[in-house]
Formats: sequence, structure tokens, C-alpha cells
Amino acid sequence: MSDVDDPIFAKERLGKGFAIKPSDRCVYAPFDAMVRQVFTTRHAVGLVSEDGIVLLIHIGIGTVKLKGTGFVSYVVEVEYVKKGDKLIEFWDPAIKKDGLDDTVIVTVINSHVFNDFVMKDPAGINV
Repeated sequence: MSDVDDPIFAKERLGKGFAIKPSDRCVYAPFDAMVRQVFTTRHAVGLVSEDGIVLLIHIGIGTVKLKGTGFVSYVVEVEYVKKGDKLIEFWDPAIKKDGLDDTVIVTVINSHVFNDFVMKDPAGINV
């Protein structure tokens, strides 16, 4: 996370997490969860797992400026999703056209409540 070009995420002020370069234009639910928040700009979604993990999935750096252009949300707040359900689809050229970074940031907002929370090296993992 320290390499992310956003000080809030880089300093893990919103919790521990990781950043990835997208291999396709879709974001899927990493686990069964309730959709806690869908940003009006559709560039981010908040989930809460049955185990109490509060997760934020944020697409791009500065993409809030796009005001939803290039993003399609497939979920609504308080909806329950299953692992693998499509949450958001985004159009990368819309992000790149404005000179923005398409890095997808995944952060566990409440990582501080997990005593044994450790991020493992994701080398070689396709997401």
C-alpha cells in the first residue's frame, strides 16, 4: 500500500489492505457479504462480511472526479452478495482519458480489531 499514489491509502489511514492493477474491468465480491455502501460516483463499494470484516473496494486514484462516468454498479445498498458476484464494471479508457490511475485498492476498514491481521505477499496471484 505504501506505493499507492494517494496518501490516505498509502499510510493505511482507512485500514490495512493491498492495491492491484486490474486484469479485467470488473470487480467481484471476495466473500459473501452485505453491501454497506455504494458510492454515488460508482467508483467504490463497501462490504461487510458475516464475520464482521468491513471492506472497501476503491477503483482508481482520483476517479471520484469522473462523477460516475465509466462505472456501472450491479449492486445496491443492503443487498446481500455471494463470493464471485459482479459488483462494479468500469471502462478503463474513461479513467485513462482523464490521466487518472486505474489501480484498484482493497482495504479492510476495521483491520485494527483483528490482532492477527497480516497481509501476505500476493506475488504470482492473478486477480
